[in-house]
Amino acid sequence: MFETISALTLGVSLSACAGLRAIVPLFLLALGHKMAPSWVPLVESLEWMSSWPAVLALGCAAVVEFVADKIPALDNILDVIQTPVRTIAGGIVVAAPLVELPTWAVAIMVIIGAGSAFSVHGGKALLRAASTATTGGLANPIISFLEDIFTWVVALLAIVIPILVFLFLSIVAFFFFRRVRQAWRARQGATA
Repeated sequence: MFETISALTLGVSLSACAGLRAIVPLFLLALGHKMAPSWVPLVESLEWMSSWPAVLALGCAAVVEFVADKIPALDNILDVIQTPVRTIAGGIVVAAPLVELPTWAVAIMVIIGAGSAFSVHGGKALLRAASTATTGGLANPIISFLEDIFTWVVALLAIVIPILVFLFLSIVAFFFFRRVRQAWRARQGATA
């Protein structure tokens, strides 16, 4: 039971990270399984991800994603292009460690993981668009670097202490959506 809860919270936490960086959660999941397969399980159909060629390819792709996201204008184009990529990555990372769940439960979790990644990506894209509009893109590399730090730290911690990271992300999401709802109501009141 604990392993299942741990795998669920790991997957959901990594899917949120996939909304910021598509490749980093995949890379860390594959590397984690390569180094400690009993600690970071992968379903049999995705065990190929932990082969050295796949780990190296994911590592190289993570570096490309890191560099490309620091270039103003290109970062906004990548946000558009990577919308489906990040959504799919969110579905993959949430399903990958679910070795003990039936197929129907994994399918539900894939939908949740893809939705989580899509939601985080949508918020990120809006922040980047606002940054581009207000600073001409000058702040985008700084924001990108902060996103990198957040993604790497949260994804690494999710592998080590998945339940605590899941609780932390749940609290952050609660306060974020509460703040958005308050801003929306205030704006509706101002226009009425």
